[in-house]
Amino acid sequence: MKKFFVFVGCLGLLSSCNKDNDGPSSVTALTVTIEAGVDRAGNDDWFIVRNHATGEVIDYKNVKPGESVKFETNKTLDDNKIDVTWLAVDEYTVDGTAGKQRSCSAPTYLGIEAGGEIKLKAVPESTGGSTQPTIVGHYKILISHLPTDYSISLSDKYGLLGDYGVAEYPGDYYLSGDNIDIRNDASTHMISVNTHSGDPKYLMLENLKDLDKVNKDYSDFKSFDKIVQFKLPDAYEIEAFVTGFDGPVGGGSLSLSSYALTNSLPYLNNDSYNAPRSSINLGFLNKFPNYVIELNANGFDYVSKGPAPTAINYTDPSVFSINDKSLTHFAASSSQSYLYRTVYYGYSEKNELGGNTYMSVSFISGAEGAAHYQPFPQELLTKFSINPDKIQYSEASFVIKGESFSDHVDYVLFNGNNPPAPYEKITLTVH
Repeated sequence: MKKFFVFVGCLGLLSSCNKDNDGPSSVTALTVTIEAGVDRAGNDDWFIVRNHATGEVIDYKNVKPGESVKFETNKTLDDNKIDVTWLAVDEYTVDGTAGKQRSCSAPTYLGIEAGGEIKLKAVPESTGGSTQPTIVGHYKILISHLPTDYSISLSDKYGLLGDYGVAEYPGDYYLSGDNIDIRNDASTHMISVNTHSGDPKYLMLENLKDLDKVNKDYSDFKSFDKIVQFKLPDAYEIEAFVTGFDGPVGGGSLSLSSYALTNSLPYLNNDSYNAPRSSINLGFLNKFPNYVIELNANGFDYVSKGPAPTAINYTDPSVFSINDKSLTHFAASSSQSYLYRTVYYGYSEKNELGGNTYMSVSFISGAEGAAHYQPFPQELLTKFSINPDKIQYSEASFVIKGESFSDHVDYVLFNGNNPPAPYEKITLTVH
C-alpha cells in the first residue's frame, strides 16, 4: 500500500564543544531520519549541511527509508546556526512523452538552530488525514435566472464538489450533468453564487438521493449572515476559498465551502475579458463559528483560521523592491518589515535521459538572513547533471504577518504540524 509521510521531530540544542588539547570534540549538527515504510520510490534524498556563518559544507549524505543519519562536525558553529539544503530528486516517466523526466527540488533553510532532527514518518494511506468518502449516488440540478456574470460552487462536508462560471455555462441558467457526487455521511450540500458586482448568495440542499433532479431559481438563494469586503487595486484575477466549520477548525460534524474565482467570470458572448474588479465580497454564516480563508490577488496571499474576520486589509507587494536578483547576491529593500522570506530560482532543460530536467532552488530565511547561494558539492552536480549557471531568478515572497521564522522552521521541518488557530498570515510576492 502506498504511504505518505509527515515531518515530526524536535528542535534540540547543540552541545557546547569541549575543547582540550586535541581540539573540539565532534558534535551533531543535524539528524535526519526517514522511517521504514515512507514511500520515496523514484526519489533520491540528499541533505547538505553548512556552517551558516561561513557557508562551508559540514557534511552531505544520502538518506534512505529505514535510516537515521547524523551530520557531525568538530568545528565551532558560530551562533550555533546551520544552513540545511534538502535536494530531492525524482525521476519519472510521463505517458505520451519520450525519455525520463527529472525533478530536482532544493529548498535551503538558512540560519536554523543546530542539533535538531528532521524525521519523515510513515503514515498509512488508510489513516493519513481525513476519512476517504464513498460515492453513494449522483444528482442533477437546474438553476434558473442566474445573473449573467455568475460563478457557482458546490460543496459538501468533504470539500468542493465543483466550481463553474459563465465561461462554462453562458446564459441565465446553470444545468449540471449527472456527475455531482453524493458522498456517504454528507447529507447537506451548499451551493454558493458570486457575481462580478459582488453579491454572494447561498442555498442549502438536504437529504439528496441518487438520481435526484433539483430545480431551483436564483430567487431561492439567501444572503449570507455576514459580508466582508476585500478591496484592492484593479485585478483581473482574485481567488478566494472560504470553508466554515461548526466546531473547531478541521473538526465538528459539518463543514461547507464557497469558492470565488474572477477569471471564471470574464468570458461573455465575445470571449473577451471584462473590466478588472477592485473588490470581492466574502460571505459567512452564523452557524459556523470558525473558518479557513484562502485569498490570492495581485501577489497578495491571505490565510486565516478561526472566527470570521472583521476586515481583510490589502498591502501592495510593490512595497518591496528587488535590488539584486542574482543567485549569489540577492538583495531587497522596503520600508515594510517582514518575518521571513523565500526567494525562488530555477530552470528547465533537456536531460541525458531523453526527457527534461526541472530544477527549483529556494532560500528561506529570517528578516536578518541572507539568501546566499553556495555551490552544490561537485558529486551531486555531476550525478544529476545540474547546471548552476542556468539557474535564474523567479520570484520572492515576504511574510509580513504570521508565524516567526523559527516557528515556521519548527512547523515545516521538525514538528510536521500547522500553526494552531486562531491564525492569520499575509504573504507578498514580487517577481
